Amino acid sequence: MSSQRSADLGVACGTIVVAVAIAATALGFPSSTQRGDPGAALFPLLIAATLVVLGVIRVFRPAPAEQDEDRTGPVLPVLGMLAVGIFSVWAMSWVGFILGAIALLVGGALLAGERRWLRIGVYAVATPLIVYALFVWALELQLPAGPLEAMLV
Repeated sequence: MSSQRSADLGVACGTIVVAVAIAATALGFPSSTQRGDPGAALFPLLIAATLVVLGVIRVFRPAPAEQDEDRTGPVLPVLGMLAVGIFSVWAMSWVGFILGAIALLVGGALLAGERRWLRIGVYAVATPLIVYALFVWALELQLPAGPLEAMLV
């Protein structure tokens, strides 16, 4: 088995494991009390299902043509982003959605090679605030609450 095929299988299995973790977490979300409301778990479950499908496609796709064996690709940034993502989602239970999302976006931007701190700061703060406003106030869905969310309510 070529190293490229091994990497494909590793990515596929990792994707499926992340999907299962997302689904397991989403199933613990509180159910909606309003009739016709799909609840907070709908979109995470759809994302998990999509990741499973993509992982299965990655497993069964044909092997690529042989390439140079010394080409490894960006393995460390991908693993770093996976670690940052897992940590920030785990931390959201304690620090809330906004701080957890800021940590995720700052870590992702740094791993992607961005070094302009003003751009990182504006992006990492504005995006979670906009998403929080849309989900909590416009869609009336609950997101993990922390100290910042307590000040906003």
